[in-house]
Amino acid sequence: MLLEIDDWKFDVDVEYTRKYNQTIEQCQYVYDRNYYTAVDQVIPALRSFLAQFGVDAARPEEIFSVEQEEEPVDYISWYTVKGKILQLGGYEIDIGPVHIIPRQRNEVMLPTLTVIRMTPIAGLCCLFWT
Repeated sequence: MLLEIDDWKFDVDVEYTRKYNQTIEQCQYVYDRNYYTAVDQVIPALRSFLAQFGVDAARPEEIFSVEQEEEPVDYISWYTVKGKILQLGGYEIDIGPVHIIPRQRNEVMLPTLTVIRMTPIAGLCCLFWT
């Protein structure tokens, strides 16, 4: 399926991504459950954006939480999508306070991380492409 978002163009296998995404089990750690709640309640635009690709925002491939003294908790996560980036539209796609940074898997040496602040939600959300 061809998707055009801003100046970006993607060729995505939405059904394959959806089926793969459903195999990802949600962790039950407290911070992970907070992340799932934040995605559902605080940033519905992120959920809608990721759904276009077949991704359930509450099923990231991986989540890490980083606590800072007297600061909001930062969440680091990433998602996997089967497809290709056909045209780069810049560095990122902004979804409210979240910045999506798509990366082609073979262009990334190390995992690109997602940082989402809980209060207020802000940061990065990255997609890996296979």
